[in-house]
Amino acid sequence: MTMSCTHKDHALPAHCFPASLQSLTFKYSYQHAIDSANLFPSSLKSLSLSYENAEPIEQLPPNLTTLVLHLQFHQHSLQSGFLPDTLTQLRLNHNQPLLPNILPPNLVHLTLGNSFNHPLLPNTFPESLKELVFCKDFNQPIEPGILPHSLVSLTFGLSFNQPLEQGSIPGNLETLVFGARYKATLLPNVLPDSLVSLTFGNDWCPNTIREGVIPPKLRYLKFQLQFKLRFGSSYNFNAQRDLVLPRTLNELWLQSQPIRPPTASSLLKVIGRDGARLTNENIELNNNNNNHNDIRVRSKRKKNCNIM
Repeated sequence: MTMSCTHKDHALPAHCFPASLQSLTFKYSYQHAIDSANLFPSSLKSLSLSYENAEPIEQLPPNLTTLVLHLQFHQHSLQSGFLPDTLTQLRLNHNQPLLPNILPPNLVHLTLGNSFNHPLLPNTFPESLKELVFCKDFNQPIEPGILPHSLVSLTFGLSFNQPLEQGSIPGNLETLVFGARYKATLLPNVLPDSLVSLTFGNDWCPNTIREGVIPPKLRYLKFQLQFKLRFGSSYNFNAQRDLVLPRTLNELWLQSQPIRPPTASSLLKVIGRDGARLTNENIELNNNNNNHNDIRVRSKRKKNCNIM
């Protein structure tokens, strides 16, 4: 059973929800103290709650697997045992430090909301974690070894602009997304060889992309607004020297640059020079002339590619 609660101005009485309830969403911010033991049934598997009360929530339903929790006025860090061990998906908007060993051991997906911006401590993230999303305000250093080896997807939000070093990004990561303001220089061998999908934000516009910066197994690469790649009599990249792309690349997106036949021909030579043998016959060039002039270069060699 699924239920949406629209109570906004009145406190909910104890035992008001049916014992068989499995999913509960509060559509408005709840401003009253919560007696979890007498309010939420133990059958609850999914809970979405925006809580606007300074009184802490003492406990959560013990069998939750999915939790969306916005703690607007909670001035204390979460304590051990507050989050049930059964949680696999968590979206937490809470502007307090995350203490070590607080997150449940079976957590798979974690999103830290817009207001979170605190240093990351050792043993913060469980080794079960597969997907981690930092939202708008996060801009803290990523020390080597802080993120778990189990991560396969990592997304940074708008404000992140910290330099990365070897070991900052886990060695098994497959998908990495940088936010709009990221413009730090990436050194060779910082990004792991396991990466297959890489997206840069609007501000990332390096003078060169040298060998070893772009991982060798990458299949999807997207550059945003500020990245310039021009060919012809006037260009700001020496394509053969400064743009080193892997031969495994299946899709390349270049945004806000008009594409013309001479450019397309030069682009084919750059992408194909290391043996990928991309030609007019085995790639697609899609020019979107709506809001942006997006160039999409997609290899036809692997029609089953599902990275998008």
